[in-house]
Amino acid sequence: DMMTMFQVIGFGASDTLVLPHDTLDATGMADVMQSPAPGFGYLGAPFRNSFRYNLGDVELGATYRFASGAHYAGAAALLARLPTGAQDSADDFLRQSIGDHLWGLEGHVIQEVTLGPVWLNVALRAGTTRAGTRIRRVAPWDAVLVPLEATATLGWTRGDYLGLDVAPLVRLAPQLAAGITAGYWTKTRDHYTYRSAQDSVAVSTALGVATPASVLDAGTSQRSLRFGFAVTYVGPTLEGGFSIEQTVTGAGAVPAATVYRIVLRTARRLF
Repeated sequence: DMMTMFQVIGFGASDTLVLPHDTLDATGMADVMQSPAPGFGYLGAPFRNSFRYNLGDVELGATYRFASGAHYAGAAALLARLPTGAQDSADDFLRQSIGDHLWGLEGHVIQEVTLGPVWLNVALRAGTTRAGTRIRRVAPWDAVLVPLEATATLGWTRGDYLGLDVAPLVRLAPQLAAGITAGYWTKTRDHYTYRSAQDSVAVSTALGVATPASVLDAGTSQRSLRFGFAVTYVGPTLEGGFSIEQTVTGAGAVPAATVYRIVLRTARRLF
């Protein structure tokens, strides 16, 4: 019936379909998750509290203000991302990324236009990342449990990204302004490849089916649009701001989340 009625491949006429005879308790579940032989070989059982501390990708940046007038101001920034971040482990059931551990370069252009009480802020940023390696279990992005044998060190190229933020504000006082915000974000797909033909053969043999590394590409592209509200204060030595933004549309693995930001910045002359 599995073959003929439901069209499920892998069953033969002489095969026996073994059904469970009891429920799975916590100990049995832990064995299935953590045992490398009959189970999946993960480091721990899922949904357990754990705290890990490590270094992320260190960023070094420089900003140059190329215009500073009464009605227009502009600045350009360049940011270099260093491969210092600790990568998440493929043996963690719920992976929590700390860093990409890749060389990256990001550019910013920030512009401000003031026309009477209207204060328009526009910020554009774009970034690219050099190719590197990543240890992953090769399986479609929506696979929940993946066998340990599917683990491989893959070539990894992270997708380029582009972000645009616009904030038309109204000055309620010389130092105080409020208004709406809008942000657009897009990122191309990541690209995974096997580093050798032997890696491809090993994974395909372990899984029993040909599995290209590109199955990990799916679900890595992102696109989102956010709207919100912001209040900002700019004083002689202190700057501050508060904003609320909500994701209204998205594509890919984009959370429909409300983001709150509080920014405080002060300046002091050292010499």
